[in-house]
Amino acid sequence: MSAKGDETTVIVVDDDRATRTLILEILKNEPYRVEVFSSQEAAAEFHRKSGCSAVIYAVSILDESAAAFLDMFRRIDSIVPVIIPGFLDYSAHGELVEHFSADGEVVLVSKPIMPQKFLECVREAIERYRKSHLQIKHYSSVVNDIRAASRMQALLLPDWIVCNNDLFLSSLYEPMYGIGGDLYNLIELGGRRYLIFIGDVAGHGISAAMQMSVVMGWSKTIIEQAADPDNLLPELFNRLNAYFCTEFDHRGYMTCLAVLADCEKETLDYISAGHMGLFRYDEREHRIDYRDPGMKGGIPIGWFQEFEYTAEDVIHETFDRDCRYFSMTDGVMDTCDINSNKMSREEFVKLLVESNVDISQGQIPYLLAECIEEAGYTETSDDVSIISFGRRDSTSAAVKLSAAYTVDMANSKTFSEELHRALKGEGVDEFKLLEIELASVEFFNNIIMHGFATRPRIRPKIMVSVALENGRVEVTFLDRARKFEIELPKPEEGGGFDDFLMDAEAGRGLQLIANLSDGFFRKNYHGLNVSKLYFDLQKGGK
Repeated sequence: MSAKGDETTVIVVDDDRATRTLILEILKNEPYRVEVFSSQEAAAEFHRKSGCSAVIYAVSILDESAAAFLDMFRRIDSIVPVIIPGFLDYSAHGELVEHFSADGEVVLVSKPIMPQKFLECVREAIERYRKSHLQIKHYSSVVNDIRAASRMQALLLPDWIVCNNDLFLSSLYEPMYGIGGDLYNLIELGGRRYLIFIGDVAGHGISAAMQMSVVMGWSKTIIEQAADPDNLLPELFNRLNAYFCTEFDHRGYMTCLAVLADCEKETLDYISAGHMGLFRYDEREHRIDYRDPGMKGGIPIGWFQEFEYTAEDVIHETFDRDCRYFSMTDGVMDTCDINSNKMSREEFVKLLVESNVDISQGQIPYLLAECIEEAGYTETSDDVSIISFGRRDSTSAAVKLSAAYTVDMANSKTFSEELHRALKGEGVDEFKLLEIELASVEFFNNIIMHGFATRPRIRPKIMVSVALENGRVEVTFLDRARKFEIELPKPEEGGGFDDFLMDAEAGRGLQLIANLSDGFFRKNYHGLNVSKLYFDLQKGGK
């Protein structure tokens, strides 16, 4: 069969009538459609449009043009067999022989052409191509299925940034083979209580991904049916352990960490099943502490059916308003440098502290991944997931707005209104407030129109936070749109709002943003764009 249909097509390229007649005679009783060309370009164009299962290049003299013809076809089809009758003397045609030999699908046939031997050669080449083509189609189908499964799996997980009235959660999820066994979730329990879950099903690829999807469903059902809400964490782990040991018949296991965050009581309870504990980042002191669960819990889910997780395995502490908490799967700590050296936990803890970057909500997973790569740890052998969460009601008086918006132009108005309300009662004069709104909303629109214009969307969000401190308003945007650099032009003297708005309608409105803001920062951290606009209130309206 040909590459683009059910009919088997053979292309013949020649410049000699006698050779052409002989080849057509040999192939006349075969179920092939034979297309004859004297032009190499015409033959290549036919294959580009219609496809073929074999090419017979039967010109009288083999020289550099034969190599050029082969290269032309390889740009179209890397595996179609090319049968070349002729004699090549290595002493005279060494480079040409090596060029043909380097191509595994070139078949050299000696002249004079022996009909039966030549026919067998053509049949074998076509059958080989048929099998190779089927393998490629099967591989392409598998790749497409994995891509689709990856998108479906992503829909099982929370958005990369989740904000509600009490807390936020941001996440980085990078399965090694497109889909994997890492999972995390944020489940609202009512009464300002939330369950935050991160787990790592052993293994990679499709099998681990299927178990992961089952666990996502199981865990929600267990939580809904929990007999004792005060003993929720041990009950969750015990029932998951029973499922793994019975339903999965000990064919897998999972490490996981479950956190019960109570924003009303300001408590944080967590339990580990062979998983790393929590890292706590203190914004006030710019310090990271590791909350090690030690031997509490300790045993991965699915190892021993008789093992029981108890209330004694739960760790209790205060849910600090001004701390950011984060955890990750083993794939992060298993990342190596080019010499197969893993980073130590001590070195890992230093990475974020020494980054010297102002950390806003939602940034931690991506900043960590960026720091790890910059430290030289780039060789990954496992799925990688990092989650970060914290309270929305920070004691910091500087934060005036913190919200996540769905990528939709209609949300520009919502953002503008919330920004106005956040700053209106803070001593910002009306004209300056108008400038801040115009520049911020213009940049918000740019992220949607230009950043997400060609990027596949799975529930994309833009995180925006606004802070006012020491006479300066700082508007921070976090998004996972395509990475693009922005060079803001220098503010121009003169010019009114009509000119600025005309620039905005003509393109990205960079001149508008440049003239209205007093500073701009933009950097990409492992796929997360962090952008900041600064406005000095002392300068007044422009």
